[in-house]
Amino acid sequence: MGKIIFVTIGLLIGFTPALQSSADQADNKGVLIDQIQHWVAGREQVTADAVEVRALDRRLVVPNCNQPYTIDYPFQSSRQTVRVTCPQQPWKLFIGIEIHQSHAVWVYTRDIEANATLQKADLELTSVPNFEKGLLADASALLKDNRNFSLSTAVSAGDLVREHHLLETVNVFRIKRDILKGETISATDVSPSPVALVATHPHQRFPLRLLGRAKALRDLVSDSILSRRDFSVGRPALVSLKALSRGEKLNDSNTRIEDYFGELPSDVAVAHRDVEHMQATRNIKAGQLIRLSDLRPGTLFNQGDSVLLTILRDNLSVTVEMIALEDGRIDQQVKLLNPESQKTVAAIVTGPGSARGL
Repeated sequence: MGKIIFVTIGLLIGFTPALQSSADQADNKGVLIDQIQHWVAGREQVTADAVEVRALDRRLVVPNCNQPYTIDYPFQSSRQTVRVTCPQQPWKLFIGIEIHQSHAVWVYTRDIEANATLQKADLELTSVPNFEKGLLADASALLKDNRNFSLSTAVSAGDLVREHHLLETVNVFRIKRDILKGETISATDVSPSPVALVATHPHQRFPLRLLGRAKALRDLVSDSILSRRDFSVGRPALVSLKALSRGEKLNDSNTRIEDYFGELPSDVAVAHRDVEHMQATRNIKAGQLIRLSDLRPGTLFNQGDSVLLTILRDNLSVTVEMIALEDGRIDQQVKLLNPESQKTVAAIVTGPGSARGL
């Protein structure tokens, strides 16, 4: 962004005798102005034509300087004045300057009422010669799809967009019906309502997808703003469909996945695969959460049972019927007996009545 630098009055610090002709003086002043314009242009990244040098007093004597004039900014916080010296002579001059450059700003494309939601098409880029503090110069954040803004005041087409006009808005959710404690809340029970971000509380800002499995924690009144504190979100967990006895195996027929509203234990089972080939180590009531600490691997075959042993050799699979010499649980190493050769082999249990060779 370019800078606006106001004109100050040139101040002559040192004088030289007025021994030069008027033509020489005019040439010297022209050289001085040209060098100032190009020096400022290089420092401020503008064209030399955009740099205006304050009119020099006609009585000012500019000495001949065989070397380029030395130019700098005498004041660190200002670009309104340059200091010029001639390395060959004890001569110094302070000269006021001004940089003329257009500045990119945004304007409204139509008349808009206060509190209206701003759309991308409501803004367009233009340029002004002087940039004022508070004008919107960068609309990148404003134009992002995931951010919304409304207006704090009514504006007209062509008005400059000022930062204090803009209020970032978020969608809160207003309840469309009375909801009793314990009732489910779905997305159809609420309607989105844009509200200024500063006028909302963090717990009122949440994604609508949370209402896919929500239950009211208290009685809720129609047209009130829904808060994250007003509902709990169910999380899937495995529960028992009936009372399970100690030693009973778990399967799809005696367990199911339900939404659980509350804090889940860290060891809760959340899918049927979590309890595959498992059995209860204690009695479990109907509707109770299934916890892995209450389970152990179930017996997949007993001592004396027939077991199919699969042996892999060089990409060739061979299955042999064996006799279990001990009970087998999933992934457990057991001993099997070949009834024909009467040889004992070790194997890993892979499922009900099956194992694989080591």
